[in-house]
Amino acid sequence: MPYIEVKLAKQASRKQERILTEKLGEAITSVPGKTAAGLMVSISSDEHIYKGGEFLEYGAYVNVVFKTGVTRADCEKFNEAIFTIMEEDLKKRGFTSLTLGVEPSEVRNIMIYFNWGFTNYIKSDYEYYPNNEKILVNYYEKKL
Repeated sequence: MPYIEVKLAKQASRKQERILTEKLGEAITSVPGKTAAGLMVSISSDEHIYKGGEFLEYGAYVNVVFKTGVTRADCEKFNEAIFTIMEEDLKKRGFTSLTLGVEPSEVRNIMIYFNWGFTNYIKSDYEYYPNNEKILVNYYEKKL
């Protein structure tokens, strides 16, 4: 059963949450064998989201978990669908830009993100994995 967790820094109404859940349900059908009926979605709004110690007034976090085998191609297609849904939702709610971070070694992901419009380099900074491994992350912005 797929599970999607969405955390939003700004308050979302029940109607906005329902619309977002319905769109995610439609998107999950792009993955073979997955249905909207089998999808669990958790949406939390008015969250305090921090990145690198900085409060993100307009932050959003999406986590997707598949408990059964899904191909890489299906995951990429689904990720793009989720990204499009979230981008549309955030734009309607007044967001003017989106940012993301990616390790310089993740060349394939960088190419995907550039294709999605994340072409404005913001900065590089070090982050830490839970095991305390220090990694370099490049941050990019996309104007909406």
